[in-house]
Amino acid sequence: MSHPSPARLRLGFTLIELLVVIAIIAILIALLMPAVQKAREAANRSTCQNHLKQIGLAIHHYHDNYHLLPPRAIGGTGEVTWAVFLLPYLEQPAAFQSWSKDISLRMSYYLTEDSVPNATQVRQLQVKVYYCPSRRSPPQLGKPPLARLPINPSPGISFLDVPGALSDYAAVGGGDDGSFNQGMLQPAVVTLVNPGPVRITHTSKTRFASVRDGLSNTLLVGEKHVRPGGFGQDHPELHGDSTVYNDLQPQWSCRLAGFRAAIGFAPVPLQEYPLAQSLTDSSFRPGYRFGSWHPGVCQFVFGDGGVRALAVSTDIRTLRLLALPNDGEAIPNF
Repeated sequence: MSHPSPARLRLGFTLIELLVVIAIIAILIALLMPAVQKAREAANRSTCQNHLKQIGLAIHHYHDNYHLLPPRAIGGTGEVTWAVFLLPYLEQPAAFQSWSKDISLRMSYYLTEDSVPNATQVRQLQVKVYYCPSRRSPPQLGKPPLARLPINPSPGISFLDVPGALSDYAAVGGGDDGSFNQGMLQPAVVTLVNPGPVRITHTSKTRFASVRDGLSNTLLVGEKHVRPGGFGQDHPELHGDSTVYNDLQPQWSCRLAGFRAAIGFAPVPLQEYPLAQSLTDSSFRPGYRFGSWHPGVCQFVFGDGGVRALAVSTDIRTLRLLALPNDGEAIPNF
């Protein structure tokens, strides 16, 4: 009687051998994951840098056309911001035309379906360049607060009815007086053409030639600090992350850097606005400050169009000097 050979009896893996193979594969994956995550973050940081570069180029193109910098905003009661003015230079000319009529900009909460057929789409327009891929991707929407309603609102229109698109980038408003009005992009001078909120004209206050400290030494736009769980939340001191097209709260589209100096002889306490030390940094007024989801750095586009990453440990005085375009002081190495 013949017997099967041992080689013919072994038709597959034993359970122990299978577990060993699975363990080896798991170890290899565990070893590779940090490298994969590092490569992904490097790609995201490069994309974020490119987005800031495109924003800087759009501002330069605007300046080439008008010989002025785009205003940070038109007023401060819900009118449009720099993010609207740059739309034609970010391949969104049709969207800009929906905002602009006869060189007058409509306040964002007065865009209605009666005046502009696609008003909702205009307010919620998602511009990919306005987002950092390490943080989030479009579509992202935020709503202004219930407590602040428009002046002379149209019937049935309140800010709660007009959620708008968000952004991970903000203009640098300076940090010397705490008013958001000392950076390269400043609120426009507004002239009322006809009674009512829609018909206005504006003039920008700044141009490149007015930046006496040098364009390569002055911050223009950077990554704003928005902590996890704060996306689309409007609370100005904690999040400041509502619609980038609306200037009801300047924190939505503008941030402070450095510190607020004492004004005159008034006993104004020193208010510091350093870069966020981490994506969860909740120290003094996180909704007023700049911060990144890239470890250890925060990226900015400077006035000359160059993009540089500042270490989150950048000295507070250096940060203030970089934010102010005309302080006249020498800037340390950074």
